[in-house]
Amino acid sequence: MASIESRIADLLDAPKSSTPLEVLARAQALVLYQIIRLFDGNIQARMAGESIMPVLETAALDILQYIHFPDPSVSEFMQTEPMDMIMDFWPTWVFQESARRTFLISFFFIQLYRTLRGERNLQCDGRLGLCHAWYLSSYLWNAQSAFDFAIAWREKRHFLVTDTNIGEVFLEAEPEYYETFGKILLVGFMGIDRAKAWFYSKGGIL
Repeated sequence: MASIESRIADLLDAPKSSTPLEVLARAQALVLYQIIRLFDGNIQARMAGESIMPVLETAALDILQYIHFPDPSVSEFMQTEPMDMIMDFWPTWVFQESARRTFLISFFFIQLYRTLRGERNLQCDGRLGLCHAWYLSSYLWNAQSAFDFAIAWREKRHFLVTDTNIGEVFLEAEPEYYETFGKILLVGFMGIDRAKAWFYSKGGIL
Protein backbone atom coordinates (compact mmCIF):
# COMPACT_ATOMS: atom_id res chain seq x y z
CA MET A 1 0.00 0.00 0.00
CA ALA A 2 2.91 2.35 0.70
CA SER A 3 4.15 1.81 -2.86
CA ILE A 4 0.67 2.48 -4.25
CA GLU A 5 0.26 5.65 -2.20
CA SER A 6 3.65 6.86 -3.42
CA ARG A 7 2.67 6.29 -7.03
CA ILE A 8 -0.66 8.04 -6.53
CA ALA A 9 1.11 11.03 -4.99
CA ASP A 10 3.42 11.20 -8.02
CA LEU A 11 0.42 10.98 -10.33
CA LEU A 12 -1.42 13.78 -8.56
CA ASP A 13 1.69 16.01 -8.48
CA ALA A 14 2.52 15.48 -12.15
CA PRO A 15 1.92 18.35 -14.61
CA LYS A 16 -1.46 18.37 -16.31
CA SER A 17 -1.61 15.88 -19.17
CA SER A 18 -1.23 17.56 -22.54
CA THR A 19 -1.99 14.84 -25.10
CA PRO A 20 -5.07 12.65 -25.58
CA LEU A 21 -3.07 9.51 -24.76
CA GLU A 22 -1.72 11.02 -21.53
CA VAL A 23 -5.21 12.14 -20.47
CA LEU A 24 -6.52 8.62 -21.08
CA ALA A 25 -3.60 6.97 -19.26
CA ARG A 26 -4.06 9.24 -16.23
CA ALA A 27 -7.75 8.41 -15.94
CA GLN A 28 -7.06 4.68 -16.31
CA ALA A 29 -4.34 4.78 -13.64
CA LEU A 30 -6.60 6.68 -11.24
CA VAL A 31 -9.55 4.33 -11.60
CA LEU A 32 -7.33 1.28 -11.04
CA TYR A 33 -5.67 2.80 -7.98
CA GLN A 34 -9.06 3.86 -6.61
CA ILE A 35 -10.48 0.36 -6.98
CA ILE A 36 -7.51 -1.01 -5.03
CA ARG A 37 -7.74 1.65 -2.32
CA LEU A 38 -11.47 1.50 -1.76
CA PHE A 39 -11.92 -2.28 -1.84
CA ASP A 40 -8.68 -3.46 -0.21
CA GLY A 41 -10.14 -3.35 3.29
CA ASN A 42 -7.47 -1.01 4.64
CA ILE A 43 -9.30 1.81 6.42
CA GLN A 44 -6.52 4.35 5.79
CA ALA A 45 -6.44 3.48 2.10
CA ARG A 46 -10.20 3.82 1.91
CA MET A 47 -10.17 7.25 3.57
CA ALA A 48 -7.39 8.42 1.25
CA GLY A 49 -9.30 7.06 -1.74
CA GLU A 50 -12.54 8.76 -0.79
CA SER A 51 -10.76 12.11 -0.56
CA ILE A 52 -9.81 12.09 -4.25
CA MET A 53 -13.01 10.75 -5.80
CA PRO A 54 -13.61 14.24 -7.27
CA VAL A 55 -10.16 14.01 -8.91
CA LEU A 56 -11.17 10.75 -10.58
CA GLU A 57 -14.41 12.32 -11.81
CA THR A 58 -12.50 15.29 -13.24
CA ALA A 59 -9.96 12.97 -14.92
CA ALA A 60 -12.79 11.02 -16.54
CA LEU A 61 -14.47 14.21 -17.74
CA ASP A 62 -11.13 15.38 -19.20
CA ILE A 63 -11.32 12.44 -21.64
CA LEU A 64 -14.67 13.62 -22.92
CA GLN A 65 -13.17 16.32 -25.15
CA TYR A 66 -11.37 13.62 -27.17
CA ILE A 67 -14.20 11.09 -27.44
CA HIS A 68 -16.32 10.51 -30.51
CA PHE A 69 -19.62 8.77 -29.76
CA PRO A 70 -20.79 6.95 -32.90
CA ASP A 71 -24.31 7.48 -34.15
CA PRO A 72 -26.12 4.10 -34.08
CA SER A 73 -28.01 5.06 -37.22
CA VAL A 74 -24.82 5.67 -39.21
CA SER A 75 -22.18 2.99 -39.83
CA GLU A 76 -18.58 4.20 -39.53
CA PHE A 77 -17.62 1.82 -42.34
CA MET A 78 -19.63 -0.41 -44.61
CA GLN A 79 -18.55 -4.02 -44.87
CA THR A 80 -17.73 -3.37 -48.52
CA GLU A 81 -15.16 -0.67 -47.76
CA PRO A 82 -11.59 -1.40 -48.97
CA MET A 83 -9.48 -3.37 -46.50
CA ASP A 84 -6.78 -0.67 -46.44
CA MET A 85 -9.28 1.94 -45.26
CA ILE A 86 -10.53 -0.28 -42.44
CA MET A 87 -6.97 -1.21 -41.41
CA ASP A 88 -5.99 2.47 -41.27
CA PHE A 89 -8.98 3.07 -39.00
CA TRP A 90 -7.77 0.50 -36.41
CA PRO A 91 -5.44 2.77 -34.30
CA THR A 92 -8.15 5.43 -34.11
CA TRP A 93 -10.76 2.85 -33.13
CA VAL A 94 -8.51 1.38 -30.41
CA PHE A 95 -7.97 4.79 -28.81
CA GLN A 96 -11.60 5.83 -29.14
CA GLU A 97 -12.97 2.57 -27.77
CA SER A 98 -10.47 2.65 -24.88
CA ALA A 99 -11.49 6.22 -24.10
CA ARG A 100 -15.21 5.45 -24.33
CA ARG A 101 -14.86 2.45 -22.02
CA THR A 102 -12.65 4.29 -19.54
CA PHE A 103 -15.12 7.17 -19.39
CA LEU A 104 -18.04 4.81 -18.81
CA ILE A 105 -16.38 2.48 -16.29
CA SER A 106 -15.08 5.45 -14.27
CA PHE A 107 -18.60 6.76 -13.69
CA PHE A 108 -19.98 3.26 -13.24
CA PHE A 109 -17.42 2.79 -10.45
CA ILE A 110 -18.16 6.20 -8.91
CA GLN A 111 -21.90 5.50 -8.80
CA LEU A 112 -21.33 1.97 -7.51
CA TYR A 113 -19.24 3.27 -4.64
CA ARG A 114 -21.79 5.94 -3.80
CA THR A 115 -24.42 3.22 -3.62
CA LEU A 116 -22.27 1.00 -1.40
CA ARG A 117 -21.69 3.95 0.94
CA GLY A 118 -25.42 4.28 1.34
CA GLU A 119 -25.66 7.78 -0.10
CA ARG A 120 -29.25 8.87 -0.30
CA ASN A 121 -31.22 10.51 -3.08
CA LEU A 122 -29.20 8.78 -5.80
CA GLN A 123 -31.11 8.46 -9.05
CA CYS A 124 -30.72 5.84 -11.77
CA ASP A 125 -31.71 6.75 -15.30
CA GLY A 126 -30.32 3.55 -16.81
CA ARG A 127 -27.32 5.27 -18.36
CA LEU A 128 -25.42 6.82 -15.43
CA GLY A 129 -26.66 10.23 -16.52
CA LEU A 130 -24.21 10.09 -19.41
CA CYS A 131 -24.37 10.08 -23.16
CA HIS A 132 -22.35 7.06 -24.17
CA ALA A 133 -21.76 4.53 -26.92
CA TRP A 134 -19.36 1.60 -27.14
CA TYR A 135 -18.88 -1.51 -29.26
CA LEU A 136 -19.81 -4.97 -28.02
CA SER A 137 -17.59 -7.29 -30.04
CA SER A 138 -14.88 -9.55 -28.68
CA TYR A 139 -13.62 -9.94 -32.24
CA LEU A 140 -12.93 -6.22 -32.67
CA TRP A 141 -11.64 -5.67 -29.13
CA ASN A 142 -9.29 -8.68 -29.17
CA ALA A 143 -7.86 -8.05 -32.65
CA GLN A 144 -4.07 -8.24 -32.51
CA SER A 145 -3.36 -6.41 -35.75
CA ALA A 146 -4.93 -4.04 -38.23
CA PHE A 147 -5.58 -6.98 -40.55
CA ASP A 148 -7.35 -8.98 -37.80
CA PHE A 149 -9.45 -5.92 -37.03
CA ALA A 150 -10.41 -5.41 -40.68
CA ILE A 151 -11.41 -9.06 -41.05
CA ALA A 152 -13.50 -8.89 -37.87
CA TRP A 153 -15.14 -5.65 -39.02
CA ARG A 154 -16.08 -7.13 -42.40
CA GLU A 155 -16.96 -10.70 -41.44
CA LYS A 156 -18.23 -10.57 -37.84
CA ARG A 157 -21.24 -8.78 -36.49
CA HIS A 158 -20.59 -5.96 -34.03
CA PHE A 159 -23.07 -4.20 -31.79
CA LEU A 160 -23.07 -0.51 -30.93
CA VAL A 161 -24.37 -0.18 -27.38
CA THR A 162 -25.92 3.17 -26.47
CA ASP A 163 -27.86 4.46 -23.50
CA THR A 164 -31.12 3.76 -25.34
CA ASN A 165 -30.57 0.21 -26.58
CA ILE A 166 -28.44 -1.42 -23.88
CA GLY A 167 -30.99 -4.05 -22.84
CA GLU A 168 -31.91 -4.88 -26.43
CA VAL A 169 -28.27 -5.39 -27.48
CA PHE A 170 -27.34 -7.38 -24.39
CA LEU A 171 -30.05 -9.94 -25.12
CA GLU A 172 -29.45 -10.03 -28.88
CA ALA A 173 -25.68 -10.59 -28.83
CA GLU A 174 -24.47 -14.18 -28.46
CA PRO A 175 -22.07 -15.09 -25.60
CA GLU A 176 -19.13 -15.27 -28.02
CA TYR A 177 -19.36 -11.50 -28.56
CA TYR A 178 -18.78 -10.71 -24.90
CA GLU A 179 -15.37 -9.94 -23.44
CA THR A 180 -14.61 -8.76 -19.89
CA PHE A 181 -15.99 -5.24 -20.19
CA GLY A 182 -19.23 -6.42 -21.73
CA LYS A 183 -19.64 -9.07 -19.05
CA ILE A 184 -19.10 -6.49 -16.28
CA LEU A 185 -21.87 -4.27 -17.63
CA LEU A 186 -24.15 -7.24 -18.36
CA VAL A 187 -23.89 -8.32 -14.72
CA GLY A 188 -24.57 -4.74 -13.64
CA PHE A 189 -27.62 -4.68 -15.90
CA MET A 190 -29.09 -8.13 -15.07
CA GLY A 191 -27.48 -9.27 -11.83
CA ILE A 192 -24.96 -12.10 -11.53
CA ASP A 193 -27.41 -15.02 -11.36
CA ARG A 194 -29.58 -13.88 -14.26
CA ALA A 195 -26.47 -13.17 -16.32
CA LYS A 196 -25.14 -16.67 -15.61
CA ALA A 197 -28.52 -18.14 -16.50
CA TRP A 198 -28.65 -16.18 -19.76
CA PHE A 199 -25.16 -17.34 -20.75
CA TYR A 200 -26.10 -20.93 -19.86
CA SER A 201 -29.27 -20.76 -21.96
CA LYS A 202 -27.13 -19.71 -24.92
CA GLY A 203 -24.58 -22.46 -24.41
CA GLY A 204 -21.94 -20.16 -22.90
CA ILE A 205 -20.26 -19.62 -19.54
CA LEU A 206 -20.07 -16.22 -17.87
